[in-house]
Amino acid sequence: MVDGDWIDDPDLVKHDNDQILDLESSISKDEIRIAVWGCGVDKSPGLDDFTFEFFRKYWAVVRPDFSIAVEWFFEHGDFAI
Repeated sequence: MVDGDWIDDPDLVKHDNDQILDLESSISKDEIRIAVWGCGVDKSPGLDDFTFEFFRKYWAVVRPDFSIAVEWFFEHGDFAI
């Protein structure tokens, strides 16, 4: 679908080269921070009950490890345990 219309020609729905490069590029630390700040403060991203308010408040402390975990996820498709 494109703009609500069903498209049968697969060439019309393919990404252009700029979009492909953008999708394949590594996530930046700034993109990670923007994502954390874009979530509600009382939301918890996982089962550990740490809210986004916690991550924002202690960002200077958790940012390095949090960023490594997110970067790992984007590279490998899962979280290392």
